[in-house]
Amino acid sequence: METKLCKHCKSEIPKEAKVCPNCRKKQGGIGKWIIIAILAIILIAAVSGGGDDKTDEKQAGNSNVTADSSAAKGDEVKETAKADDMEEMEMPVEYISVSATELSDILSNNAMKAQNDYKDQYLEITGKLGNIDSSGKYIGIVSDNDFDLTNIQCYIKSDEQKEAILEMSRGDAIVVRGYCTDVGEIIGYSIDIDGIEKQ
Repeated sequence: METKLCKHCKSEIPKEAKVCPNCRKKQGGIGKWIIIAILAIILIAAVSGGGDDKTDEKQAGNSNVTADSSAAKGDEVKETAKADDMEEMEMPVEYISVSATELSDILSNNAMKAQNDYKDQYLEITGKLGNIDSSGKYIGIVSDNDFDLTNIQCYIKSDEQKEAILEMSRGDAIVVRGYCTDVGEIIGYSIDIDGIEKQ
């Protein structure tokens, strides 16, 4: 699976992620670079537009107007950039509620549909706690079917999540919220955990 670094918190995230599962900020970003480029051009134009020593008062007045309008445009661009940053911070993540049993059934019936419906999506999965990795890297979620072999592997991303899992036992009813990074008939589901709790 290809990954990249989040532009904000610098954690490793899936390459296709549009929102960081850790800090929940958009991964877009050419907008602010365009704004910075416009500001730079305005400042360069204001500095280099001074003219020669033989300018009359009219030209001096015009350059003051240009500088004032450049400053006003710069303030507008700054306000737009602030508004864009606020949008990034306020964008809530919506989770698709699904049970481990439903995920298992869909994967066993049609792996292509499972990948289409759940890969690169935020999921809220209810199920039972399965394997707990001794090194604290991942946990498994199992469905209600006793003989189900579907793997729902959830990767632990913070010390808070580890602390919560230390208080749990295999077989506990749990809810995991996270980002589905991969789906396949052999590997099952791979989830980066955002939050975990007992039911």
